[in-house]
Amino acid sequence: MPRHLTDLAAPAQIDAEAVAATRPALSLAVTLTLITIALVVAGTLLASPHLLVAAIVPAAGTVVLAGVASYQGVFRA
Repeated sequence: MPRHLTDLAAPAQIDAEAVAATRPALSLAVTLTLITIALVVAGTLLASPHLLVAAIVPAAGTVVLAGVASYQGVFRA
């Protein structure tokens, strides 16, 4: 019988490998999302400076989301 069928630690090892592979991808996705939001806000400000108040809301949301993601450990490698 193959070792992976009798090894009780195999499922835990597979889970650990899956988590290790998922975190960098999730971190990259979050980072790209935050960069996209920042570029949209910057573009809004450049196109219409009088929309400063409208740009504050997404910027504040971005800061809050980044804080929550950082607190939950999304950015840890």
